This record gives sequence, C-alpha cells and structure tokens, in this order.
Amino acid sequence: MAFLAFLLGALALWMAREQWESYEHDVEHGGYWDGGDAVETAGLLSLEEIVRRLELPAKSRILEVERELESGRMYYEIEFLLPDGRIEEVMVDPRTAEVVKREREEGED
Repeated sequence: MAFLAFLLGALALWMAREQWESYEHDVEHGGYWDGGDAVETAGLLSLEEIVRRLELPAKSRILEVERELESGRMYYEIEFLLPDGRIEEVMVDPRTAEVVKREREEGED
C-alpha cells in the first residue's frame, strides 16, 4: 500500500513538473503565447530565476503567478504574501526581471 502511495505521489510530481515546464516555456504554442495576440517568448528568463532576482523577504509566500499582455508586451504578474500578512503584487518584465509596477493591498483592520 505504501509503495502504491509512493508511486502515485511520484506520478503527481512528474505531472506537475510537466505542467510547469509547459507554462514556463509555452510548449503548446510553439514558443508563442496567444492571449488574443501572438507574443515572442524567446529569451524569457525562467520563473525560478525571476523569483530569485526579486529577492523576496524571508518567509514570503508566492500566492499566484499570471502572464499579462500590456501594450503588446508580456509580463508576469506575481502576487505574494509578506511575513507581516500584507499582500503585494508586482508586474515583472520576463526578459530582465525588472519590476515595472508594484502594488500593496492594505489589510482589513
């Protein structure tokens, strides 16, 4: 029984990694992301590298990552929870990891 659970866990991890790789490199669209417009995705940094360059405070947690198209350019919108409980959202250039926009959501008192 434990062996079966191990196999199912390994399969789930493998499938999650395949999904992440597909999302990160946009395998389905042959190197293009189609959000209504085609955008060249060659030369994009990996999400892992972008998050590393963001230098988030210790014990921050990433809540959500979305790809956004703005003015014909693709950006990653990354939402994370800060250790003090506030939520911050940054829009990041996927080629340079430069933060082009930053928003903090104020918590309810």
